[in-house]
Amino acid sequence: MKKRVKQLIVIILFILIIMFIKHIIKTNHKVEYKISKYKITENFKIINKKHQYTIKITNKDKAYTYILNKNINKQKQIIKDIKTYKSKDINCIIPIYKNKKIENNIYCLNKKEQVSNYSLQNNKEYKNILKKAKKYNLPTINKTNKTTKYKKLSIYKDNINDDEVYTIWDYRGIYIVKNNNYQYKSILSNDIYDNVMATIVNKYYVIFDNRSVNGIEKIYYYDLDKYKLKEFKPQEKISKTSYINGVYNNDIYVTDTKEKKQYKINVKKEKVEEISINNEYYLYRNNKEIILDKTSFFQNNQYFTNYKVESNKIESLDIKEDLNYYYYTKDNKFYSQIKGKKYNSKYLFELSNIDIWQVIDGNIVLISDGILYKYSDSEGLKKIVESNELKYNYENIYNYWKKG
Repeated sequence: MKKRVKQLIVIILFILIIMFIKHIIKTNHKVEYKISKYKITENFKIINKKHQYTIKITNKDKAYTYILNKNINKQKQIIKDIKTYKSKDINCIIPIYKNKKIENNIYCLNKKEQVSNYSLQNNKEYKNILKKAKKYNLPTINKTNKTTKYKKLSIYKDNINDDEVYTIWDYRGIYIVKNNNYQYKSILSNDIYDNVMATIVNKYYVIFDNRSVNGIEKIYYYDLDKYKLKEFKPQEKISKTSYINGVYNNDIYVTDTKEKKQYKINVKKEKVEEISINNEYYLYRNNKEIILDKTSFFQNNQYFTNYKVESNKIESLDIKEDLNYYYYTKDNKFYSQIKGKKYNSKYLFELSNIDIWQVIDGNIVLISDGILYKYSDSEGLKKIVESNELKYNYENIYNYWKKG
């Protein structure tokens, strides 16, 4: 009898160990469940070691979709209740989670179109809803119009987070803007006005000096933390008619359209490596490596991000994307859409004019009428820097870096 009990205990322990291992190595799950009148579809996955829930909540013809980045030990059916609020054309829900680590947030429709909370901040009906829901301690969007003057710039320092750095190219140097520090660093002895090849990788602002008729003879990189400038020369000159494909794993990829070459550049090691020796050219999209032959690669300029995507829902608009979202503009209005046909678009904000924009680390960073803005769902649209010069020169001028 004792032997059987021991065997049973061993079997149970073995089963528990197997279940634990499966839980540890599991990287995704999908569950569907109902709470009252709402149907909830919950997709969980781990991307780059980050835990992510993509949630879709529907009720008849109303649909709310959002992404929740939270490590809660891969739990399933994370929502326990949904609070509903309505005021004329505005319909809102507040999901209540089983795990108290997840902060409450509100998701809204305006005439059945999903919209950002920022876009509703001046809506009277939305304000009434927030008053009714104040016990849930919903996050608020704070911004300021107070400016600090520094040389040619007006800086909205209170709108800049502690971990953010903005850079603005000024023909022969850069402005480095933080919330507690502003600097101008002269890099070149003569101006570069057109075709500025610059990017930020890790903590370095990198610029390729392409003023020489012979091509790129020198690469500068500026440490945005330690405020130190260094430079090095590539062993092989890179043509003036080159452009930056993008950055992947702290390497900069550059294509020389004249010589039909592609380079991988590590500024920390001061190393330039040609990677197209076998007529293979590299792209990285959604963290996936794509290898193209010479003919396919040189049909267009190839970028790791910021390229057009065909979609039945959002047509063939100018679309920029990150790992989780498509972002696009239509009639000066900005929208986002979680990747996948089953998710509806969300209206974010509108400006009267859009000069240039990009998506960096999930934030929309743009220039409009001489003002550099940043938009995020959690913080809304904020002014960062204003300058008369940005009204006329904005191509390849600005960059954004989030530390950590």
